[in-house]
Amino acid sequence: MPEDYLIAGVFLPHYESLKKQEPEIISHVMNAFNDNWQEKNKGIRPTFKYNEKRLMIGIYLMKGGEEQLVIDSQGLTREEDAVVRVMYEDLESRLTKLRLPREKWI
Repeated sequence: MPEDYLIAGVFLPHYESLKKQEPEIISHVMNAFNDNWQEKNKGIRPTFKYNEKRLMIGIYLMKGGEEQLVIDSQGLTREEDAVVRVMYEDLESRLTKLRLPREKWI
């Protein structure tokens, strides 16, 4: 389990590529749960945003009518934490696939 749910070292072109995939990513995340969990997760609306200054992606959840940045699991329900964890893992995996072709292989 990660210490936090922030993804560092992300360059803008990679973020833009991920953002274009956002509907697919969210669908994948929300469908990753069995029927029992999907019922519990209704109403949880995740998204992600980019901080250009820090080269970082942050995951957001709609809470109390506004989007809130999720830094770690503190203050999240079990269901929210599960959704954020799956989204984090999916974003990390997709980001790795974006980065690999551009990295030097020896």
